[in-house]
Amino acid sequence: MDAWRQVMEVLCAVTPPDIFPVDPRMVLLLEIIHVLLKKVVTVDNMAAELAVKCSGMVMIMMVNLRHSLVLKTKQERIHKDVPEHQLEIDSRKKCDLKSENNMSTLRIILSNIIKWILSSSVSSQKLRANLYGALLNYLHIMFRGGLVDKTQAGPNDNTSVNSLDSSRHHISLAKINSDQGIPTMEILVSAGECLLQFLCLDCIGGHNICKLLALSCVNMLIDLDPHVSWITFLSMRGYIRNLIDSLMDSDVKLISVLETAPETLGPLYIYESKMVNIIHC
Repeated sequence: MDAWRQVMEVLCAVTPPDIFPVDPRMVLLLEIIHVLLKKVVTVDNMAAELAVKCSGMVMIMMVNLRHSLVLKTKQERIHKDVPEHQLEIDSRKKCDLKSENNMSTLRIILSNIIKWILSSSVSSQKLRANLYGALLNYLHIMFRGGLVDKTQAGPNDNTSVNSLDSSRHHISLAKINSDQGIPTMEILVSAGECLLQFLCLDCIGGHNICKLLALSCVNMLIDLDPHVSWITFLSMRGYIRNLIDSLMDSDVKLISVLETAPETLGPLYIYESKMVNIIHC
């Protein structure tokens, strides 16, 4: 497993684009992430060490997929005025993440990442840190990478967003202005309370890295929704109050960062992430 991981890291993170072009790289990454997650979520009682390694590979490949998409976008901007027949690119080898097949694969990937998070034990901090990293990069690929567009629906537009069901604490998100994007949001909505519960618990009591990634995921989910459903859930369950209290108790750790050679800058990064959450709320 370690040897395969190192080969993949060299292939996708180190090999330059002129040797391993972006399009086949994205095809390979998408397929491996899909197959690996499909196999992992169907295995019961996987060894903890193996689960951590697999989740780490999923995160690394998701980071590389995001980086490849950014690189592809830059290349397209550079070549936008160049006739296609002058480019030495075989159209059959192009990877369009917006295609129906690839969007379907991406939705399955999201579903399996969430399933894995929800089936992880409370003590699996390394595992969940990797999965939060994968989820965060997935959301960046979908909503920051231009695969789907979010619309700013008005507060009285009942057709574009389902209001919070107070009896079930059901979380809703803004409707996406793309038929391909709607299922992606529905997956997030269906996970709703359970996913946010996991994220919030790690925001409060997780180790530093896990806490940072969980906070970043919550920030991203709130940012994707122009309405208040996520924030309402956080407020009703007391997480916002806990966040404020933890900020007030962080003075000693923040002061330690001001030392000439601080042991870690973790408290500063966590403080910044919490402040972003407060600003969103």
